[in-house]
Amino acid sequence: MGLFWFLGADLSEDLTRYGTYILTALASLLASAAAFATAVWNSERQREARLRAARAALPMALTHLTSVAKSGIRYSLKDNVFLNDPANLEKVSKALEIPTEVLEILRANIENSDEKTGLWLSLTISRYQVYRSRLLGMIADRDMRSTDEYRVDYAACWALYHAVVGHLYRFAREGVPPEDYFELDRVHSPMFERVGHPLAKHIHVTLQERFGDPSKRTAEALTFRED
Repeated sequence: MGLFWFLGADLSEDLTRYGTYILTALASLLASAAAFATAVWNSERQREARLRAARAALPMALTHLTSVAKSGIRYSLKDNVFLNDPANLEKVSKALEIPTEVLEILRANIENSDEKTGLWLSLTISRYQVYRSRLLGMIADRDMRSTDEYRVDYAACWALYHAVVGHLYRFAREGVPPEDYFELDRVHSPMFERVGHPLAKHIHVTLQERFGDPSKRTAEALTFRED
């Protein structure tokens, strides 16, 4: 409309020519901006749809991870004779296995979630890989002898993993982003079933020392710290 008015107005030739260039450029920019906004809107709609689909399967995936965490604790607390025998490697490896379809569900949720939720979800993969490798490595390596200190450390690691997975259930069920940190009871809870175990008290002490401070129970802290 501005362009048509400009062409019909009684203005100088130079002003009409340059004004025409400017208005044409503005019209092109507005059209491009509208197209870009539409593309962004469509992309966001598609991301939300992918997230809904991925989140629908997330409770099932988290249930499997919870089972793996409990298996990790159980095998970490096996006696030193069991953990020093490479013949038990296959049995433990199978108990700690996460199927490909579960990993794909986790990846889809990570890719389509907000940054904070994605960071919590990424811990379910990164921490799992480290803890599984440590436990299986100790069983397979004849030169690395299991000790009570190792058993306490590994069981505490799997208790943490159990807490991270549990922290994501509300997001899976309701779509509510996880809190900045999980409550301390959550990291202790998997050990409540093993009150009578000789190492249970030592594990609780270890967990308290490592995660008593709420700042150590955030996704950021758990992503970058070594334990």
